[in-house]
Amino acid sequence: MVKRHEQFVQQLINVLNIVGTVATIAFMIWAWHKGLLTDKQAFLDFMKQFGVTAPIVFVLIQFLQTVIPVIPGSVTIPLGVYMFGNVGGFMCNLLPIFLGSVFNFYLARRFGRSLVHILVGDKYYAKAIHWLEDRNRFERILILGLILPFMPADVVCYVAGLTNLSFKRFVQILAVGKPVTILIYSYATIFIIDLAGKFF
Repeated sequence: MVKRHEQFVQQLINVLNIVGTVATIAFMIWAWHKGLLTDKQAFLDFMKQFGVTAPIVFVLIQFLQTVIPVIPGSVTIPLGVYMFGNVGGFMCNLLPIFLGSVFNFYLARRFGRSLVHILVGDKYYAKAIHWLEDRNRFERILILGLILPFMPADVVCYVAGLTNLSFKRFVQILAVGKPVTILIYSYATIFIIDLAGKFF
């Protein structure tokens, strides 16, 4: 019965992941045609419709997608910079993603492997178990997972909660690695979008 419940939750998360990715791609295509991705002022004018709630909504979205990644962070992070500027966008990205990563660590530490298995799925859970075989090597994996783009940082944070890594050490590594990743995602993606805008 418990196994069937876990499978249902995993399937639900997978569906949400697919829906979130498709919705994000659809929004990006729509925004491109509207000029929101090639004209910064047009995008800012669009976001003004949401008034003072725009930063709050964005921060909540970033926190949720860090805990349950149904929307690609590589897309939402540069959008934050477009919406709120370099400093404001960086902070609106860093705060919820940092807190979300800490929350992931807490969930894994509190509820153990069964919850992590449900949240990350069979594929990443198998990798997670492999990482746990060498506790000394895992800290290096954690550092790389938090710094390098396109690494499953949320999964790495969940796995960190399953190790004997102290909370203090985890936060120290997170404080160094996560800002680097956000900067890379933000400006590399914006550079690509601006470059593409010159040719299309």
